Amino acid sequence: MSIQTNRIVSIIALMLVIMSFTSQADVIRLSASLKPANQNGTDPVLVTDPLGVVPSEASGSIRIQVNTDTSTLAYQLVVSGIGREQLRAFGPNSTPIHLHLAAGGSPGNFGPIAVDLTLGAVDSDYTATDNGFRLSRQGVSILLEDQGNVKLGMHPGNENIVAALQSGNAFVLVHTNKDIFVNNTGPAPGFPFAEIRGNLDRVQVTERAPAKGMDTVVLNDAVDVSSAAADLVDKLEQQGFEIALIVDHAAAADSVNLNLAPNQVIFARPPYRLEKWLLRRSQTVGIDLPFKFHVFDDGGVVKLSVNTLGYLIDRHDLSIHDFVLRYTDQLISQFGKSRPELHGLKTIQSLQSREDTVQALLDAISANPDARIPLVLDYNAGKRFRRNHRRHRALERTLTVFGNPNVGTPLMQAEPRMGIDLPLKFLVWTDFKGDVNITWNDPHFLAKRVNLQGQDARLDAIAKALETLALKGAGQNP
Repeated sequence: MSIQTNRIVSIIALMLVIMSFTSQADVIRLSASLKPANQNGTDPVLVTDPLGVVPSEASGSIRIQVNTDTSTLAYQLVVSGIGREQLRAFGPNSTPIHLHLAAGGSPGNFGPIAVDLTLGAVDSDYTATDNGFRLSRQGVSILLEDQGNVKLGMHPGNENIVAALQSGNAFVLVHTNKDIFVNNTGPAPGFPFAEIRGNLDRVQVTERAPAKGMDTVVLNDAVDVSSAAADLVDKLEQQGFEIALIVDHAAAADSVNLNLAPNQVIFARPPYRLEKWLLRRSQTVGIDLPFKFHVFDDGGVVKLSVNTLGYLIDRHDLSIHDFVLRYTDQLISQFGKSRPELHGLKTIQSLQSREDTVQALLDAISANPDARIPLVLDYNAGKRFRRNHRRHRALERTLTVFGNPNVGTPLMQAEPRMGIDLPLKFLVWTDFKGDVNITWNDPHFLAKRVNLQGQDARLDAIAKALETLALKGAGQNP
């Protein structure tokens, strides 16, 4: 296979990875918050049983995605205040967690059990947490024949389940024993008994204005961001990508006592031939490599964002002279050619060597105790570039990835798609004349591409800080 053909295969493989995560199936998304109740009640707010709501510190949340093409669902249940060993088997299939339909179309009334959510579950589906457990499953059948063939008023019939779920006419309950309740005040063992419960609501997919140079798709089969990211990493590695870094923005936010919906970005180096080809055709493209695969929660829906190849080609003025152009024409049109001053790249020349410039940047960044540097990537190091002849000095590039969750988290709280361009980056590179340069992204450009609003003061401060760091790295007085 020729080098040019390998490049084509690499580009097509990249697009196939992205496309494999999309689906045309009709997917119903539901969510619920679970609160204390008891067996004779339904919605905790509507409990009429004389025992009332049994006091408890237990709570939970669930997200469910129903695929109507395959008649299956995927879900993630997170429970606090209840250990797995405190679940109580109940119902026709003796499982502790059920999806009920509401009788008469009213969420406050019991209807038949639609799905035994723990039927067929295995140990690996459960994950213990500090004060409870997480249960994640995919491909759970909602068909009567796969739910024990329980009839006689318990299972509503296959055709009725989807209709009820589409209308949100359902609720989830977790049966427990009484030992988890405050002061051990639960009902006597048997029936009724204590539980947590919540009505399911239909989750609406947020429609956002398209981002410039970015494709965003809904991951229809994803239960949560962490499992979707893990699945994506596996697929990328199968396609020859090398995972250089995974940044968990939500975990970073939590470390500084800020709240952020699940949000991760994967830095994936493309196959060697494609990376080398890109680096040789642009001196600045290294700032957008490795490729970023951004998985994030957008209002309860898991989404994936990637930068289009057309965006990279236009932004870095990639020189393409061979027949690969026919495969990128369509991608380029997604972004459109723009004037150089609108590319959002800031560059200054350093007065120091490349090695000294990189070290000066690291020292300047590290002077802030809140700053973090998760990755320093020398594109010339390692097995990918064993030989570094003088004629290849223009390939000498070092990428520094750094950030501060106190600074970046508010941007992602306002617009989660900002996560694809965070943490921030400096690219130190040598041009064909041997001069050393520092390139970084204009934060105003990054914000504009995702239509971020109301953050001008913060963006101004970030822009000033980046310029100051760059000047220090370049050996110039800020």
